[in-house]
Amino acid sequence: MEPAVDVADRNPKSLFSEVTRLSTLYRAWDRVEENHGCAGVDGVTVEKYASCLEENITKLQTALLSEKYRPLPLLRFHVDKPDGGKRPLSVPAVRDRVGQTAAALILEPIFEKEFEDCSYAYRRGRSYQQAIQKVKQYYDQGFRWVVDADIDAFFDEVNHAILLARLNALVKDPQVIKLLLMWMKAKIYDGKTLSNVDKGIAQGSPISPLLANLYLDLLDETLLDQGQRIVRFADDFVILCKDKEKAEEAMELTKEVLGRLELKLDDDTELTDFNHGFHYLGATFIRSLILQKEPKRGKRKAPVSMPLPPLTLASAIRGLGKRNTAMAQALKSALDDTGDETMEEFYLMPSAARKDSPEASESEKEPMLRTLFIQEQGVQLEKEDERFLITKHRKVLMKIPALHVDQIIIFGSCGVTTPAMKFCLQRDIPITLLSSRGQYYGVLESTSGSTNVLLQKHQFAKSDDKEFCLKVAKAIVSAKIKNCRTLLRRHTNERQTLDEMDRLIEKANTAATLDEVRGFEGAAAAKFFPAFAALLKDSMGFTHRRRQPPTDPLNSMLSFGYTLLFYNIFAMVKTQGLHPYVGFFHEIRSGHPALVSDLIEEFRAPIVESLVLYLVNSKVLTMTDFALPKEPGLPCLLSDAARKLFIHHFEEKMNSPMTHPHTKFKVDYRRCLNLQVAELARHVRGEAPEYRPMEVR
Repeated sequence: MEPAVDVADRNPKSLFSEVTRLSTLYRAWDRVEENHGCAGVDGVTVEKYASCLEENITKLQTALLSEKYRPLPLLRFHVDKPDGGKRPLSVPAVRDRVGQTAAALILEPIFEKEFEDCSYAYRRGRSYQQAIQKVKQYYDQGFRWVVDADIDAFFDEVNHAILLARLNALVKDPQVIKLLLMWMKAKIYDGKTLSNVDKGIAQGSPISPLLANLYLDLLDETLLDQGQRIVRFADDFVILCKDKEKAEEAMELTKEVLGRLELKLDDDTELTDFNHGFHYLGATFIRSLILQKEPKRGKRKAPVSMPLPPLTLASAIRGLGKRNTAMAQALKSALDDTGDETMEEFYLMPSAARKDSPEASESEKEPMLRTLFIQEQGVQLEKEDERFLITKHRKVLMKIPALHVDQIIIFGSCGVTTPAMKFCLQRDIPITLLSSRGQYYGVLESTSGSTNVLLQKHQFAKSDDKEFCLKVAKAIVSAKIKNCRTLLRRHTNERQTLDEMDRLIEKANTAATLDEVRGFEGAAAAKFFPAFAALLKDSMGFTHRRRQPPTDPLNSMLSFGYTLLFYNIFAMVKTQGLHPYVGFFHEIRSGHPALVSDLIEEFRAPIVESLVLYLVNSKVLTMTDFALPKEPGLPCLLSDAARKLFIHHFEEKMNSPMTHPHTKFKVDYRRCLNLQVAELARHVRGEAPEYRPMEVR
């Protein structure tokens, strides 16, 4: 099935078409979801918007393109400032936050070309810490006098005509200008009255930071042109001078420029020097010392009248965390605590080892890792005594004994209370965070995890040993190709592909360099996936492996399955004391768990590809279980129900019995993973002459 053509592509050179493109709107949604925030005047929360995401994004695009879009009024409330005052926030509805964020994504690169280096607020890769260090740098260069300035009621006093003139000079698209003007003039509702807006930009709107920096760019340019040393963080700035006379001149110049912008300095602005000291961005500067506290413009608290979860998981940790946790198992008995077996949005996956295995020790019969999956948007994880509570709107939906939980996997915008977070850290229960669309954010975990320094010392040394790396890589790739061949052999007698896989196994075993091994692995994948597609009763549009993004249901399932498997192996690697980021086959690069990528290779076919083949050919999942992309470049996504079903069958696969090829123990696949990590650890320590990969028969 060919993806639908995005109607925004009709004028691809238009800024407006870029803003309204579906891919831009979905990127904008990801940011809105990460930031969470409260509902707007319509009462629609981030969670409610996410529950019908595709429909809501399509409606927004249609309204924008048809020029029927009108922003809702902003919701006005006040939050406490660090200095004891009150700061007014005016928050758009979630729909409008998505639209504004989409515009910001497209306009940011254009505006960035105009901005000066002295500006540090609301800009990617810049922070208040950098601003503080810049002030220290000027001190070291002999600039000891300071104009400590702040603009009086800046956000409320921005002149729309002046800002619009600046926008027109940069944005050559009247449709985008029209959008920006609508957002600037959106009415404000404070719970009692609806007010028109003639000036100012709303603190709380995603587009406002960009507009604020654009408005004050004239101040930056003028002062820099006059040789002044200015460090600005939003409307809070300092000017560094070599003597008092220069500081007085800088003060007068600042007043003159602000006058042109119809702004003025507030009463707290003063002339001072480093000997007397001053405060800026939460830091106290006294002579050469910097006493740093919290930043002056810290994160805002939610208003009491519109409570947010104490911790927004989607924004709690970004980027790759210290440890990716396994998608593990748990006891079904925890479900019985609720008296409701239909609770599918959050559940403990059943995971007892097989009791009928004579080779299994008593410890091996216990669940190895037990995971609580939370998928319902808007719920909150709480702690009560020795139990976890899952609540929504103060109603308890589920109770789980903490004894039954080893780790927690959360999809989308959910909350966790501070007591629950502390409890997880104390009990070494990691919390893995993913967006509602499956994007990985990171892990909240204790620092008490297993770290074997001596083993890792050996591991680092071996990673620099080319002969060692080549030997391990050849074993891994040879096993991967063999396992792919075994999967094909079980379902087809097509000899040509099987024979070609045999030849590639021989070549991998005799490769002279890592690059050759990688080349043979790639060649095997090129042979395997077309043959794999031929095994499917319904190809669902699958022709070849596509990762970023997966654009058809088969690739979507493969990617999701690899993700679950990846986190399982990551947990095993950490448990065995190895360093997940130092591998032997995959190249070592920042942020990439190379060792996990090494170990996953031999398990892809027997676990993930075998599972996907079963789900398709048994019609467990069909085309109706996926949200197909509406334009090239967008991912194909599993529906919420399909994702739950996939996780259920993935866990069943991980619990299925198999005989470990080296120990001959009857174990499940998850314990097989752990045995293989232990096998590699022994080889790294020099206790085993070679690494024996897992090969299915």
